[in-house]
Amino acid sequence: MYLIFDLDDTLLTSDKKITKYTKNVLNRLQQKGHLIVINSARSYEYLEEYVNEIKPNYSICDGGTEIFKYETLIYKNHISMELVNKAISLFKENNISTFSVFNKKLYTQNVDYISLNNIARYYDFSKPFNMSASKITFKTANEGVANNIAQKLNLKLIKYLNGEWYRLSSSSKELGNQALYNLLNDKNPMSVCFGDDIGDIEMLASATIGVAMKNSVPDVLTKIKEVTKYDNNSDGVAKYLSDLERKGLL
Repeated sequence: MYLIFDLDDTLLTSDKKITKYTKNVLNRLQQKGHLIVINSARSYEYLEEYVNEIKPNYSICDGGTEIFKYETLIYKNHISMELVNKAISLFKENNISTFSVFNKKLYTQNVDYISLNNIARYYDFSKPFNMSASKITFKTANEGVANNIAQKLNLKLIKYLNGEWYRLSSSSKELGNQALYNLLNDKNPMSVCFGDDIGDIEMLASATIGVAMKNSVPDVLTKIKEVTKYDNNSDGVAKYLSDLERKGLL
C-alpha cells in the first residue's frame, strides 16, 4: 500500500514539526512493507529536512514535477525555458508584478522575501530567464486573467492561499502519483492519501482511500467524504492510519 501525505497542515504541525508519535507510526508501517511517500508543493530543498527525519521511500516534489528516491532524482517534468519566458511576458501584459520562478532555487524580484528565505535568489525579470522551471507562482485577484494565462501556455493552473495566488505547472500532485506508479510498473496501485488544501483534491478523489484533514480548507471538506477525527496538531494522519491498522486494513 502507498501511504501518501501532503506536508504543510497535514503531516506537519502548525509549527512545521513531525511529532515523535507520527514518526513511530510511519516507521512501523514502513517496516511492514508499506511505501511511505511525501507529496508536496515544496521543492526538494524545502522538504529535505523531513526526508532526513522520516526517510520516505519516495518524495514527490514541486506539485508532481519531480520525484526522488531518497536523495536521487528519478523523474522530472519541468516547464520549458521558452514557456517560462512566455509566462513572464504575459504577466507583464496583465500588470502582474508579483511572481516567482522555481528551479531548485526560488527566483524573484521581491527583495523583502529574499531576506526571509535562504534559498530565494533575486532575478531581474527584465532579462530573459535562462532555465526551465518546476513551477511558476503569481498573484492576481482576477481569476479570469489567471485562467487565460494558463490556457495560452497550456499549463495546469492551481489556486491556493485563499484564492489570490496561483501556480502554473506541467503536472499536479495526482499526476505525480501516477508518474510514480508508472515508474514502478504498478498497474493496480492501492493508496491511502492525506491532504488539506485545494491542490490535494484531485489526488484524494482518485486514491483508494482519500482522507481530508479535519483542519482542511472548506473546498476540500465539501468534496472529500473521509475526514480525520483529529487535526494536524493532534497526529491526525498517524491516528487515522493506526485505526486502519487495527481494523486489519493495513
